[in-house]
Amino acid sequence: MSDSQRDSGNSQRVTPSGFEMVSLEQFYGRIGPNVRRTFENMATSTLSDLERFGHSTNMRNQPEREATDRANSAREAQDAAQQTENRRLLDRIEVLEAENLALKQKLTRLESKQD
Repeated sequence: MSDSQRDSGNSQRVTPSGFEMVSLEQFYGRIGPNVRRTFENMATSTLSDLERFGHSTNMRNQPEREATDRANSAREAQDAAQQTENRRLLDRIEVLEAENLALKQKLTRLESKQD
């Protein structure tokens, strides 16, 4: 398409890369009967394949999906166990810090009594 055709008032129907945008009817009118027939055959074949194999494809992937679900469940269980362990350790740290502070205060009191 030349620049004069592109700029002749049809600027909304031309993409930035220079391709002309046409309606579906115009497209089918321009491509010819053999290409139309090929498009129709491809679409029909795709739809019939989806009808025949759509469910079996899901069934074929079922073992993989179950294995993934089991792995995810195991990982979630490990994460939950790890979080529980982390909480327990943090609680233990708080108790030890409190005991340490109490012992330091007791030591300070004993040292002040000795002086």
